[in-house]
Amino acid sequence: MWRRVAGLAAYAVFLLALVEVASAAFWLSYGKTQFQYQLHTDLRQAIALWPFDRIGEGEHAVYDAELGWLPGAHHPEIDRLGARQHSLDDGRREPEALAFGDSFVFGEQVGPDESFPFYLSQKLRTTVRNFGVGGFGPDQALLRLERELAQGTHAPIVVLGMPSENIARIVGVFFRNYVPTASPLAVKPLFVHGPEQWELINSLPPELHSPDDLQVPLTVAQQFDVWHAQNERRPAVHFPYTVTTLAAIRFFARDVMVWQDLYRQDRAVSTLTHILDSFASLSEIHEFHPVFVIIPMPEDLMNRQKGLPSHYAPFIAAIRERMGSRLTVVDVMETLAPEDDARFHVAPFQGHASAFGNSVVAEALHRQWPLRQRVIQMPAGDPTPRS
Repeated sequence: MWRRVAGLAAYAVFLLALVEVASAAFWLSYGKTQFQYQLHTDLRQAIALWPFDRIGEGEHAVYDAELGWLPGAHHPEIDRLGARQHSLDDGRREPEALAFGDSFVFGEQVGPDESFPFYLSQKLRTTVRNFGVGGFGPDQALLRLERELAQGTHAPIVVLGMPSENIARIVGVFFRNYVPTASPLAVKPLFVHGPEQWELINSLPPELHSPDDLQVPLTVAQQFDVWHAQNERRPAVHFPYTVTTLAAIRFFARDVMVWQDLYRQDRAVSTLTHILDSFASLSEIHEFHPVFVIIPMPEDLMNRQKGLPSHYAPFIAAIRERMGSRLTVVDVMETLAPEDDARFHVAPFQGHASAFGNSVVAEALHRQWPLRQRVIQMPAGDPTPRS
């Protein structure tokens, strides 16, 4: 009997060892890369190991105590005004429009003259200045607009652009909690609804010199960062790898949350609504026409290919009803033909908007563009592209 028990125990140990070897092989050779955006990140450790003494050396982004970060002097395409240069904006001419937002506004993965602010400049025969910043949420874009207005920057029209995914960024403090591969120094303010009104919580230190400077933002993140709690549930890759596999199965079966889910959550929807309300209120104070443009993500276009609506469709309908004439709302999917869905991004249903996709964004804006008649009556030869 003991021999039989010993044999069964040995067999069980062999099976467990086999499963462990298979799990280790999977995670170390494939899973760490394939699931890198869904794996746990130790934010405190990443901050502790960061080389603070080399901050700013050759980096394209620099720390900003009000916004989180901005393009730095080392960025080859940023002009003295902090905008992305294109051939119809020499930085000297007064712009007809300003564009704020994230990397989709900036035109990541395409050239300066393949961004939608450039194509819109072409259509309007005037200057649309590109203030897009990679990684920004619409809350940061709004705060940057406020700064530019305070510094005297003005245009008759202001575009606040965002891909539908950006709803994920307005409920976070540390970008790394949301995207585990992001810099641990990417920290931002956020809007929260207090007991009586909306408040801007900015826990950012005046400067970054050491990990101690981020202790307060880490505490704030524990309280207000939706992705902090999500990160705590993500599986961590470690020995025994069988435990990692079981944790991953549980996470993907029960706990996983993606940005699409936020369009059904009150906090995210109300925060984005507040940002757009604030945008419209700024326009009334500073006398510009506000335009909000939402750009589809690959997931939205794949939904359409299946005969389903975009993930943000109910939100856009509600915003149009709520805002009325206070805000021009442009949904790019209403202009993009379904047969062109695979061409909209730099790869079929992947990445940022392609040059073609950005031309569609410009066309969507141009179709509903306020003050268009006044703009297109400018002389055809003005402005002159830079040599």
